[in-house]
Amino acid sequence: MWASYPGLYGSWVFYFFTVLFPIIQLTALTTINQPGYTNAAVQLTMMLMTWLFTGIVHVLGYPYVNRKFARWGHLPHVLPGASVEEEAAEEVAEVVDVEEVEAIEEAEESFDDAADVIEEVADDSADW
Repeated sequence: MWASYPGLYGSWVFYFFTVLFPIIQLTALTTINQPGYTNAAVQLTMMLMTWLFTGIVHVLGYPYVNRKFARWGHLPHVLPGASVEEEAAEEVAEVVDVEEVEAIEEAEESFDDAADVIEEVADDSADW
């Protein structure tokens, strides 16, 4: 939910304040020679780039986040694009074979067992 609502709209609305404050400072400073003018100009440039980048990332990224949560099955029903849950389930069913998933789970279990054995051996060797 964070990426869809506060992340998407908050990045455009609330992050604009970081651009607005240097603009206000520049309107109060009338000449380039005044203290703070260069600082405000550099801040305006950097904050404008940051604001645009953050907004674009959230606009382009929130559909990906929704699809990711839909594949995991943790998609809240309040998200925009919640209909992607069925699409994600179909994609996973097409791509993943059940036997492959079982083989991956077995490999992960054997890896965990091997890691446990290595830790035990390391603990025993530290006691020597």
